[in-house]
Amino acid sequence: MHVEKGLGCGLLNRNSRTLSLTEPGRVYFERCKTVLDDLEETELELGSLNRAPRGTLRISCPGWAPDNGSQTTSPNTGAAIPRSSSMSRSKTAW
Repeated sequence: MHVEKGLGCGLLNRNSRTLSLTEPGRVYFERCKTVLDDLEETELELGSLNRAPRGTLRISCPGWAPDNGSQTTSPNTGAAIPRSSSMSRSKTAW
């Protein structure tokens, strides 16, 4: 009711059994929903910009595999191992 007072119009039809939106209430709801959806999308987008790989990447490979410090797991696959200050790497031979 505080919002309704501030806007100067009723947003809800109220009675003892039901509650429904008025036309201004429907418009207000749709606009607020759009704003909140945009805000959530923006927060997700900004959150993904700050994500960097972190933790330990463990690779298990045959003992005969070369350990030449390259940035790929294998010359054949070319799968890059991310290098980051917050990521460590460990190789286990089997």
